Amino acid sequence: MKPKTTNEPVQALDEKTMRKPEIQEADATFKKGFLRLKDVLKIVPVSRSVWYDGIRRGEYPKSIKLSKRTSAWRVSDIDALCDYLGGEV
Repeated sequence: MKPKTTNEPVQALDEKTMRKPEIQEADATFKKGFLRLKDVLKIVPVSRSVWYDGIRRGEYPKSIKLSKRTSAWRVSDIDALCDYLGGEV
């Protein structure tokens, strides 16, 4: 089976990031959202108990209540935490 060919021009990559512009726009949109705890712990590799202890000590950002039983963290807060932790190493 032959692969489909299109006559559309190939889109250039951004020279600084080597990514397509639509991917960069998606990243910028994603930074405005929320992350659930399981997703936060994939980014910041600590246990749940260490995470909640860090919140109590003021080392990690507090969650935002989205509903009565749902909490999440702002992507921008987790991004800032990663930048901060990255500078400590």
